Amino acid sequence: MMEVLRAILRDVSGQEYAGDIQHLIEKISNFLEHERYFIVVDDLWDSESWETIKCSFIKNSCGSRIITTTRKNDVAESCSSSHQNHIYKLRPLNDEDSRGLFLKRIFGTRGGCPSHLAEVSNDILKKCGGLPLAIISIAGLLAGKEPTFNEWNKVQSSFGYALERQSDVSRMTQVLSLSYFDLPPHLRSCLLYLSIFPEDYEIEKDRLVLRWIAEGFIHEEHGFTQYELGERCFNELINRSLIQPVYLDAWGTVTDCRVHDIILEFIVSKAMEENFVTLFGVPNTICDPHRMIRRISLQDRNEIGDAVVDLREKMIYSHTRGVSVFTDCFDSLPSLDKFRRVRVLDLNGCAGLQTKHLAHLGGLFTLRYLNLRRTRIHMLPEEIGELQYLQTLDVRIDELKELPSSVVHLARLANLLCDHSVQLPDGFGSMQALQRLEAIGLSYQPPGFTHELCQLRNLRSLEVYVSEFSRGVVSSPSTLGAERLSSLIIWIKQEFMNLMMEPWSPTPLSLKLLEIRWCSLAKVPTWIGLLDNLRQLDLCVEHLRPADIDMLGHLNALSYLYLSVFIEVSDRSSSSKEAKQVKITNAQGFPSLRKFLVGSRDCGLGLFFEAGAMPKLQELELRFDTDKTVSLTNGEFDFGIQHLPFLAIVTCRLGYWRGGKAKHHPAWNALKVAVSSNPNHPSLVTNKR
Repeated sequence: MMEVLRAILRDVSGQEYAGDIQHLIEKISNFLEHERYFIVVDDLWDSESWETIKCSFIKNSCGSRIITTTRKNDVAESCSSSHQNHIYKLRPLNDEDSRGLFLKRIFGTRGGCPSHLAEVSNDILKKCGGLPLAIISIAGLLAGKEPTFNEWNKVQSSFGYALERQSDVSRMTQVLSLSYFDLPPHLRSCLLYLSIFPEDYEIEKDRLVLRWIAEGFIHEEHGFTQYELGERCFNELINRSLIQPVYLDAWGTVTDCRVHDIILEFIVSKAMEENFVTLFGVPNTICDPHRMIRRISLQDRNEIGDAVVDLREKMIYSHTRGVSVFTDCFDSLPSLDKFRRVRVLDLNGCAGLQTKHLAHLGGLFTLRYLNLRRTRIHMLPEEIGELQYLQTLDVRIDELKELPSSVVHLARLANLLCDHSVQLPDGFGSMQALQRLEAIGLSYQPPGFTHELCQLRNLRSLEVYVSEFSRGVVSSPSTLGAERLSSLIIWIKQEFMNLMMEPWSPTPLSLKLLEIRWCSLAKVPTWIGLLDNLRQLDLCVEHLRPADIDMLGHLNALSYLYLSVFIEVSDRSSSSKEAKQVKITNAQGFPSLRKFLVGSRDCGLGLFFEAGAMPKLQELELRFDTDKTVSLTNGEFDFGIQHLPFLAIVTCRLGYWRGGKAKHHPAWNALKVAVSSNPNHPSLVTNKR
């Protein structure tokens, strides 16, 4: 309950509070006393919780409103002063909307059902009873199967004939059971693993995949890294609608996910049934202190109560493989020497964690994943070098300034994730298992840094910061290593821009992702034109020239291009630096480009797609200053969008236009006309930020 009230205070006022519940309620009430507010309290489970929460919402004369949602009638009645007059019972979807949701999830269109599947799809939808989550879940299951009558009929028959007569909860449970048991064993373990995270928790894909690997759920497969296979499992759970995407990066890749409350409830019940995880601080869960503890998840400290005694004294941890703490009450756990067989120790965000709590860390001889991110540890113990099976070390901590020298003895460490101000120890070049190194501030490293970096023969992913103090560390990009790099992100200050223009020898031919941030380059460096395997490119240039477009167009593997054109404010008046219109033709290639983000800042966007240009482009995002673009497009805002045959989405960001509403501006109207004339009928959305 404390976490709910803290969230309310944080959302309405932006304030944080760590006191007792009575003072927290008073703080919320005082803030709202003279405010007009509209607040939604989602998914209440009991009347007692509402009795506490409503004390925060004092009555005032400002016309404020509160909405609560719940799955229980008695809770709804307790939240409404006049009961039925203020209760809205959500109705199931009608047949038409159910079918539209079902077909769009599987085929991408509401009317795309083959005739041989019409009857069996009707039977499936009848048993879903208009429940959106049931429809999406079963559609996610069918999306991974062959669209044949036999495959779909097997799914339909698995429901049971009485399903449509059961309650919503029973129907949903059966649908989820069908989806769950349809998963292969390794993917089933990956799904159960989500029971460890709290309700409504935003889970980073990177964190989740690395934990799956440490647990042994992701097995080796020739031609793929374990991380790539883990990403495949993550995407499969997304495709089956068992987890929900929350955030996407500029390339359209899901970076964070969340589990729907109903699905999480199902997963938790399965996990508890199979003794997959032991939860502390979760309402309505009972922990048997005599049961073998495989994985422990410590959540809301206010719900733990007497269970602390069980945690510290009664329970046996000789078989515990994972410890996850989502609260700052780390003192509730016993000493680390109790967890001799642990593989995953995740203390991300534990503000109360101190260096003394890491005593006995070296005794965790099977530890594979250690996450200390967002803690306040200022020094790691030397005994960390004894963790000979450690694969991932996440120490993105502001207070931490250097790693102990013993880190170089971590022979199996593949992922080292640091804050940019952390200094690496001498001899780190001997860590031949290292595949990923992020994020390294070159100005904090010793002069021999680049020499040792080049010794990391298996390094695949590198993120570095180049600032005004880095001149003695890096003299050209070639000193950053090139042998097996597939991902390179460089944050480089403008005064070092010339370093990016120098030839890179040997050329990093294996590079698939390249991002150069902070600085704008005079032009696209010629060495980029040699990166035949490059798939994703994020680059900022002062001018967009036909020669740059021609060079990039001949990168046959390039799928995602984020190109920003930037003219510094001091040069606005210089006519020689005004952007000129650049035409993209079919002769310039771009054979694999799927997504193109192009924007201009302090200059106009002079870009035109001719017929046949970018033949496979599906997503286009335009960001431009309308006032400066109008002079380059003869006042018509014509970019040739109608000539892109496979375009599905056009996003327009009028980020530098002042005044008025985006959808009433001539630029928006012109784009709307151009999009409507495109034969593929793409959607047009605005992203004004």
